[in-house]
Amino acid sequence: MDKKLVSVFAVLIVTICNMTVISSADAKPFYKGKRIVFLGNYPAGGANSTEGRIFAAHVAKHIPGKPKIIFRDMGGAGGLVATNFLAEAARPNGMTVGFFTWNPVAQVLKDPGLRVNYPDLQFVAAAAPPVICYIRKDAAPGGINSPQDFFKKAKGFKFGGLRTTSTHDLKGRLSLDLLIGPENYKTVTGYRGFTPIFAAIHQNEVQYHTTSIPGYRRVVEPTMEKPGLVKVLYQYETPTVDGRYLRSPNLPNLPTWLEVYKMKNGKDAMPSGMRWKTLKFLNTLNSQLFRMVFLPPKAPKAALKALRTAFSKVTKDKAFLAAYKKAIKAKPAVIVGKKGEAIINSTLRNVDPKMVAFLKKYVKSGGK
Repeated sequence: MDKKLVSVFAVLIVTICNMTVISSADAKPFYKGKRIVFLGNYPAGGANSTEGRIFAAHVAKHIPGKPKIIFRDMGGAGGLVATNFLAEAARPNGMTVGFFTWNPVAQVLKDPGLRVNYPDLQFVAAAAPPVICYIRKDAAPGGINSPQDFFKKAKGFKFGGLRTTSTHDLKGRLSLDLLIGPENYKTVTGYRGFTPIFAAIHQNEVQYHTTSIPGYRRVVEPTMEKPGLVKVLYQYETPTVDGRYLRSPNLPNLPTWLEVYKMKNGKDAMPSGMRWKTLKFLNTLNSQLFRMVFLPPKAPKAALKALRTAFSKVTKDKAFLAAYKKAIKAKPAVIVGKKGEAIINSTLRNVDPKMVAFLKKYVKSGGK
């Protein structure tokens, strides 16, 4: 080949490479100059809103382009209204991001209120705060001041719920069935979110409820526990693959539900049967994935990548950790990207058919 022609090709290749480098360096970040809406799926003032707003206040600075983030609450149908909105109505341009307390049981049971499969949403990240259970002290004669008082004296109280097919309701009912028997309480379900249930506790419409630690720190502890209205009884344990049942490091002095079960039935006692198997399944799932960050099914991959990067970085952000600790008195537990995606896919596509049949019957019968 002619030397001059070789030289021309060499110059052309170098020029193209330089143009590519310049173009990459000057590429505008996907979110630069834009505004993102973090969409909560419960009413304002509840645990989901509390935790979501802390993330929203700090994650933006870790998104390339540093967009503005606002948080909006959309309650209804046990969290399903906002979930359906994200999948069906939100523009899939990456500007609407779901920050949801998800309800995997709704998908397992094919609840018609849920019109999207969770694996079809694009998973960004998840947080897994521990869940506590509490009751009004005056729910039994002489007062409830300990777990022993609860399982010995509590009868006829009402448990405040969200939806018959919600994970919240089912975990609460299963744990009560196993500990004190289904004949000793009633479930009042259909509340739009935890904020109305908090009010119902104050008004003595219902007496028993469960909430994650953000709701506990923001509402239950200051307005119910410290004034002496309620007794916090236990936390749901985290089952491990090697057969252990752990309490959250964020609540080191609060017994687990299983420990309270053993207080009643003996130190070597263990629950059994399909109720226990199902409760353990739900605890295993929720202890890893509780608050979910999702994008719509067809949102741009650039948006997914930017948000996953930001949620990875925010967990190392000292200002975020300080704000989270101040508000919630805890350390956040966050799973990002492929790891959480794999849990969703493997869990929701491999549910024991016998458990599904049990849950359908359990929901239909009201758990009795």
